[in-house]
Amino acid sequence: RDYMFTMLRELIEDYDFEGLELDWTRHLFCCNPVAPQSTIDTITEWHGEIATLCRRKAKATGRPFRFGIRCGANLADQRHLGLDVVAMAREGWLDFLCPTRAGVTTTWDLDYNRMRLLLGKRVRLYGVVEFAPNWLPAYAPEHKYRHYLRYLPASAPMLRGNAAGKLAAGADGIEIFNFFAADQHV
Repeated sequence: RDYMFTMLRELIEDYDFEGLELDWTRHLFCCNPVAPQSTIDTITEWHGEIATLCRRKAKATGRPFRFGIRCGANLADQRHLGLDVVAMAREGWLDFLCPTRAGVTTTWDLDYNRMRLLLGKRVRLYGVVEFAPNWLPAYAPEHKYRHYLRYLPASAPMLRGNAAGKLAAGADGIEIFNFFAADQHV
């Protein structure tokens, strides 16, 4: 925790960019589920310390410096893993949240308006468009192999449909994630 905080402090204080997003979908197990309240409190307060650094950066530069997280869309499950997103939002520490599935597939059916009731109007919700539309594999006859995943970036209609669906469902904007992996043959 101290090591990661030191790295984040250096990034925030010494580099010129506009905000910070922590990705809690890659290695979300920072404690054993179901996390005890003391652990949840520690992780929540750690995020508060990061939010404080972000607010200081904004004050020092005179420009907004947004802080948010990317995590699984089931916020109750996230809390079991130690990440109390609702508490962080209530404290005013989060500027945005990018709820998604833990993995590389995109969500199609999140209820952003319901999520907003939990988090408040201050937290911006971004729909995450991942590089795979779902877990269904596809066959590529010209290459004679099965793709483990289909690639969403290869289909403009699917990209537009997914983004439009998220906006219609109440997302404040769109985050594109994992597209670098779409050029790999998995």
